[in-house]
Amino acid sequence: AQFKLEDLKEMAGDSMHALIDGAMGDNTGIGGAVANGATEIVVMLDTFDSLWSLFAGNPQTSSEVSFLNTCPMCTVNFQAFVEDYNVMTEQFKQTAWQLVQPDGSKAGLADVYVGTIVATTVENKYLGIRAGRRIVMHVVGVETTLGLGGYGYKDYSEMVSQVARTFQLPANRVPVDAVWGWLSKASSSTAA
Repeated sequence: AQFKLEDLKEMAGDSMHALIDGAMGDNTGIGGAVANGATEIVVMLDTFDSLWSLFAGNPQTSSEVSFLNTCPMCTVNFQAFVEDYNVMTEQFKQTAWQLVQPDGSKAGLADVYVGTIVATTVENKYLGIRAGRRIVMHVVGVETTLGLGGYGYKDYSEMVSQVARTFQLPANRVPVDAVWGWLSKASSSTAA
């Protein structure tokens, strides 16, 4: 069936309905926040790959599995920032807190990092981002050996428990207070 002009006008007047989540483009929500005017963002990540894909030097696409090119069913990496991802990765590793793990934690199950990244935007028509804006990103990231799917669902509850216990440790008070400050500032700045 062919669309009529009236059908297209009606569709254009309706709200947009996403058919997939952001994972195949901007899995972080950063692009949308920046496009809508945010200059300071609190970012919660379950993988740093999604963050680094927004920086220069990253491949334009990422395969869904490391050993096979899955394109056209792959992630499109839309560059949002001028800085090189290798430089930013190294800078973050040097300046971020790696939170102390509780006794009895499984190695690699949930390593938590807290830090701040300052970056400058590039023009990106797909994300609706203007060039030359300074963006401050406060990052809370969890690196984990768990992937999507599988059958070890108990591992996910153990990971969440480990993250919660990590945030409760007195040894992590300074970075946890920093996160609290970021979130408190964000909630007070949006309060009506």
